[in-house]
Amino acid sequence: MKLSKKILLITSLSISLLGLILIYAASLNVHPQKISITDITSDMEGRKIITTGYIVEKRDNPDGICSLQSLMGKRKFKFRYFQI
Repeated sequence: MKLSKKILLITSLSISLLGLILIYAASLNVHPQKISITDITSDMEGRKIITTGYIVEKRDNPDGICSLQSLMGKRKFKFRYFQI
């Protein structure tokens, strides 16, 4: 009886460790998608993306709200985000 409990414990720990290693390996392969600003749609809400552009203006608010104006191609975009 003691031998089967020991084998069950070792098997359970091994499978748990293997699961954690597989989750870690899968998380290394997750990268944000590089996309043009003109291709962004409302379907992408909540997803991480990478885009390029130039920051034209930055404004800070004492309440922690920041505002960026970015130039991407010939278009200007305004972004607001919360500073933590």
